[in-house]
Amino acid sequence: MCSVLLRCNFNFLSVLPKSFRSQSSYTKEKNAAFELISRLRATISPENAYLQQCATELKQVFHAFQPSENPKIGANEVFVNNHLRWREIDVVGFDYDYTLCHYTRKLQYLIYEMARDFMVNKLRYPEGIAKYTFDPSFAIRGLTIDKERGLLCKISSHQKLCYRSVFRGRQRLSREEIINLYGGSRHISVTYRAAKMEPLNDLFSVAHACLFADVVQYLRDHEIEYEPIAIVEDVGAAIQQVHLTGHMHKIVAQNIAAYVEPNAVLRPFLERLRSNGKKLFLCTNSSFPYIDAGLRHMVGDSWQQLFDVVLVSARKPNFYTRQRAFRVLDAKRKQVQWQAVRYLQQGQIYTQGSVRQLMNMTEWVGNRVLYIGDSLFSDLVEPSRINGWRTGAIIRELEDEINVQRTPSYQFLAFQISAIEEMLRKIHYERHADDNEESRRFVSTLVECHPEIQHQLEDLIHPTFGSVFRAESYPSQFAFFVQRYVDIYAARLENLAEYPEGHTFYPERLSLPHEQRIALETPSMEYLKKLQAAEKGGGYHQYVDLLTLIRKENKRVPHIVLKYGTTLIEKHAYRLGDTLWTIYELVFLAAIDTHQIETAELCLKKLIDRFPQSARVKRLIGMSAEVKGEFKNALDIYDKILQENPANALVIKRKIAVLKAQEKTQEVILALNAFLKTYQTDQTAWLELAETYLTRGSYAYAGFCYEELLLLNPADSAYHVRLADIYCTIGGMKNLRNARKHYSHALQINKQYNARALYGLLVCTASIAADKKGGQDPDDAALNARIREYAIKHLQQGYQQQAPADICGIATKVFEAIRS
Repeated sequence: MCSVLLRCNFNFLSVLPKSFRSQSSYTKEKNAAFELISRLRATISPENAYLQQCATELKQVFHAFQPSENPKIGANEVFVNNHLRWREIDVVGFDYDYTLCHYTRKLQYLIYEMARDFMVNKLRYPEGIAKYTFDPSFAIRGLTIDKERGLLCKISSHQKLCYRSVFRGRQRLSREEIINLYGGSRHISVTYRAAKMEPLNDLFSVAHACLFADVVQYLRDHEIEYEPIAIVEDVGAAIQQVHLTGHMHKIVAQNIAAYVEPNAVLRPFLERLRSNGKKLFLCTNSSFPYIDAGLRHMVGDSWQQLFDVVLVSARKPNFYTRQRAFRVLDAKRKQVQWQAVRYLQQGQIYTQGSVRQLMNMTEWVGNRVLYIGDSLFSDLVEPSRINGWRTGAIIRELEDEINVQRTPSYQFLAFQISAIEEMLRKIHYERHADDNEESRRFVSTLVECHPEIQHQLEDLIHPTFGSVFRAESYPSQFAFFVQRYVDIYAARLENLAEYPEGHTFYPERLSLPHEQRIALETPSMEYLKKLQAAEKGGGYHQYVDLLTLIRKENKRVPHIVLKYGTTLIEKHAYRLGDTLWTIYELVFLAAIDTHQIETAELCLKKLIDRFPQSARVKRLIGMSAEVKGEFKNALDIYDKILQENPANALVIKRKIAVLKAQEKTQEVILALNAFLKTYQTDQTAWLELAETYLTRGSYAYAGFCYEELLLLNPADSAYHVRLADIYCTIGGMKNLRNARKHYSHALQINKQYNARALYGLLVCTASIAADKKGGQDPDDAALNARIREYAIKHLQQGYQQQAPADICGIATKVFEAIRS
């Protein structure tokens, strides 16, 4: 156990950031850990050797702990959820608030005070509320308001309330109060969350949460009866008024230096993106005068030259889901023009509009657009989910949280939790958790101290609600949505400036609980390593290791197997023990593969003599008959095996192979269909059946097989192309549109030059355009024309990049003729 925990120390600390070098700063936490050891020993007798050893191991591990000094994680990093290549991003879009523009803390005070004054002056709330001011130590982003109960809370990714983070006003509710209020469980159903809860997921919502808690607390302190839903709605309305009236924007614009942080890196970063050929756009819910003042302050008067498209007052998230026309904003006259917008021009300011119009007018490709913002639901969820944009989140809290994680106190507490959890796993795994009263007390003490340490850890980050990303030991709901809808995230936009154009953002592979840890040496690397060892004068052990790996990984290298397998049989048979029979089987299969019948027969005879009744050996006899062309004999052997075990999949496949070799197509189809009734997820069998149908011209049946294959493996571009080919061959408007869809899917999955899919698109779009019978929908006709042009354009690019000049010239003429 001690060695396991010491390994845990290394592994755990290896992913933590560099801490301060001072060791004295976590003396308090270390003393508390040793007091825990004393408490544990007090629960058990000296004679209980097992639990005494457990306590000793924990003490040794706590003694051995050293804070990490390797700067693995820094606050200026970009963190990755999904693989993203900078080079594959053609367009980068930005939100304004808390993305391009970082505000000073004064803005939260301003929002709070303006909303508070609205409630007192306009909604006639008690004058006493006017004395309250914003408290930066109270709320965090990512909280949720329970509208029905009037509570402020934090929810985990598992939809459970965090016991220490449920507040009525400024009063933290006890565990018992929470359980009673929520009917005996802290679980929040999806239905209740959608109907009764309001998430607060951007930084503007911190003032919102603080004001809501203060109003509730004031009413409770003064014993004023209130309806929770009314308070929720009024506070929400007050916050909305701050943004909608423009009064806050006017104050900020007039005192820009007091509210907006300077940013010397922003302009060079945007200019570098443009010089690398990327299109830039700004899409914000804020008004033009407001962002104009801020961007002039941050990057200069010529800021509009940095963006290809500027969209203001966009009304996100409705911008992503509703269809509205763009309008030109005359910035000098402060008027919206009535003329229709047919295309988007650099230097113009646009308002209203929709993402569909944006994509149509610019012809940007969804998965080559990266949009960066700070609000999960206003900025990032819908473009990721509906439009396929890549997304980046700016989460300012990362800076403070990572700096706390660097401290020795945080590292030791986190390590202590990990060590306790490892100890609990060990005790339960070794079945000592319920041996006797002492064991139960020992385990109970460990269980009770776990949340105490967890609370200390949370308090280091934030004294009231803990980490934005954590709800007790689990990811918070906010963290869940970040992981689900955000590809990359960072504390500041400028952090991206640290990465060159050719950089690829790779996510760390996170193992699920049931998955084994993956070694850095892949099986292919291991095979080459063992092969080199065998070839460089290796002997018995190297040969055995090599053949064992070949068998384990099912590698088809018959010449290698014959070379080293026959050597082992001839020179080391006496040393192999039962492994000898495995080597005989490997050599037999390799000899069959290379048609060395004599070697195969010698190996088979040895196996028959040793295992005369084995079904496995009988299958090898059948394979030997196949190689010699004795198909009837092979089928008889396989039928006898199947009489004993009808579910022997390997033998069924051998039988099908024999039928195919005899060109008995109908029997092959019947056998494959029977096989797939039992083994419905066997992709090889579905593929074999599809291709067999195609040889007979049964395109509809073959199409069904490929549909099944796509259910099993939807990300296989070759399957999409093959199914599209089948639909195209069958013909008819419905099938042609299906073909167009699957060719497009293939191109989306395989982003390299995919000539077959591009030619397929060219053919099916031409057929759709030529079909005059069904009558085309105008929208579909326009879509078809765009897809056809896309295919021609990319095929031309392929010829220009890969074909000789004369061939490229011919292709260009052909494509020009097709266009005309």
